[in-house]
Amino acid sequence: RAQFDKWYEQHKDEPFNLDESLASYCINDVEILMAALVAFRREFLEVSKWIGCAEGSNDNRQRLHETL
Repeated sequence: RAQFDKWYEQHKDEPFNLDESLASYCINDVEILMAALVAFRREFLEVSKWIGCAEGSNDNRQRLHETL
């Protein structure tokens, strides 16, 4: 609590732009989510030994079923 009180005393008179801060937080969240999705996709493809089936092939569905 003391650390917060010290920070508050130092910054209480600074202007705060909610719209700008929300946009910044949202962009940061999207960047984190994208990094997680890329890591998940990379791991999934490695674990499933995906070779590159033809789009729409029944093999795709079977490969996904076996992997999960």
